[in-house]
Amino acid sequence: MAGGIGTVNTPTVFNSGLNFVQFWDGRAASLESQIDGPVNHPQEMASNWVQVLAKLQADSAYPALFAALYPGGINPDAVKDALATFERSLLIGDGIFRHH
Repeated sequence: MAGGIGTVNTPTVFNSGLNFVQFWDGRAASLESQIDGPVNHPQEMASNWVQVLAKLQADSAYPALFAALYPGGINPDAVKDALATFERSLLIGDGIFRHH
């Protein structure tokens, strides 16, 4: 649904690699396992892995970049790993929240 409005606020991606669960309700145990939600959700990406992989394969640079890092090239697991690795790099502050 292009331009749709979801029913919850999106959690920040900053420091998300430090979360012990993903989504507000904790339904995903890792960054990798949460990626299927937005890909398939009709008010987020409204897509599926066949469409996502086709778009990445059609790009002039991504196939070679993925092949250099992932023996299987562009596939759902490689894309999930790449996205989760990027998200884990988005740290702010010292990456630790302290309670006073």
